[in-house]
This record gives sequence, C-alpha cells and structure tokens, in this order.
Amino acid sequence: MRLLTTLALALLLLPVLPGCDNSDPVGPRNRVVTVTASPEQIEVGQTSAIDVTALNPDGNAAAGEPLTLTTTLGSLEETSFMLDAMGMAETVLTAGDEAGTAVITATVTAGGQPNTGSTSVEITEPAPPPGELDVQPRGLDLTHSRAADPCPNPFQPMLSLTNAGTADLDYAVVDDLPDWLEVDSFTGQVPAMLEVRFNCAVDEGDQDLEHLLQIQGIDRARMEPVGDPATVPVTLQVRD
Repeated sequence: MRLLTTLALALLLLPVLPGCDNSDPVGPRNRVVTVTASPEQIEVGQTSAIDVTALNPDGNAAAGEPLTLTTTLGSLEETSFMLDAMGMAETVLTAGDEAGTAVITATVTAGGQPNTGSTSVEITEPAPPPGELDVQPRGLDLTHSRAADPCPNPFQPMLSLTNAGTADLDYAVVDDLPDWLEVDSFTGQVPAMLEVRFNCAVDEGDQDLEHLLQIQGIDRARMEPVGDPATVPVTLQVRD
C-alpha cells in the first residue's frame, strides 16, 4: 500500500519536475520573412531598394534578431543586419553588367533555426539609344522651264538622310504627294540619298507651287517612329 501511495505521489509531481517541460520558454522559433524589391525590373547598372520584414507567428516584430541577405546576380550594399524594433531592415541591390534574374534571399535566425524569404528582380539590357533622323538640306527650291528639254531642268536635287543617333533607322515618306512632286523611294534604310523631282506635267496655270515633304525616322529593331517627322519645304517655280 505504501508503494502505491509513493508511486501516485511521484506521478502527481512529474509535470513540475525540472527538465520535463516541453514548451519553448522563448516562444516559437518560426518567423514569417517577407522580402520586397522596388522596382522589380531594372536595367544593367541601375539599383533597386530591398526591404525585409520578419514577424513572429503572432504578428509581432522579430526585433533584434540577426539577418543575412544574399543575391544570385548583382551586388547588395549590405548583407548582415540586426532587425530593428519593427523587425525590418533595408538595403540596395545594384545590377552589374549582366542581364538576368536576381533572386534575393533573406535568412532570419531565431533560436538557431533559420527562416527564409525571397524575392526577385529582373535585370535587363539597356534600351538602345534612339536614332535621330537628320535631313539635309532643310529645303529645296525647284525651277521648271516649260521650254526645257529634257524635263526636268536644271537638276534633280537629292536629300541626304543620315542618322544622328546610334539605333538603326529606316525612313518613310509619310504624306501624300501632290501630282507635281515625286520621290524615287517612299521607304528605305538610313543613311540614304533621296531623289526629289517634279512631274513635268505641270498645268499651264501653275506658276509657284509649294509642299511640305514629311519624312519619318523609324527604329528598325522596334519598328517604332523616332521623334517627329522631318519637314522639308519643297517649292517649284514654273517659267514659260
């Protein structure tokens, strides 16, 4: 009977004996780690702000805990932190000269247990510098003598189309030409010499004619217009 009484007492005392409490006196070691990047896409050589927040499962800040950051591409301004009172830390990602996807991983260690979160930043090649269409001369004065043979007379002028930028350009004459004005080509690659001429079938009543010739530069890689069309005033004086 004494043995049973002693055993029962021991079982009652067991939960309070030292070393038998399986709960964690410092709370759960799991952390919710959130990593954000702004912006999420940058060009080679540009930067993105990286922010990290770590919370306990109950939503409180994981203040004062160690944080390490790594990236698979580019470089981070800082990689080791102690989380502040808000459970936050921030740094800057700088893209190198290589395009690709940078994966930024944050690791917060609590009670020897690592907790991670990550985000990614797309690093792209810089857009090619825009081309710039330059047309010379800035205006053309044509003269037509009705008695001239052959026609036209005295010359057929040429426009020089060059590229003042670095992106490859095409050109396009983008307006409807009047009956008296002609060009040798409405589209082509820059640089080019564009021949401008008048049609000899000028009405008898026509004396002074004028048209604003519109030539548009087009980015060849993107097939998009570049800048405003070049405007070249073309005048024709008709002499009997």
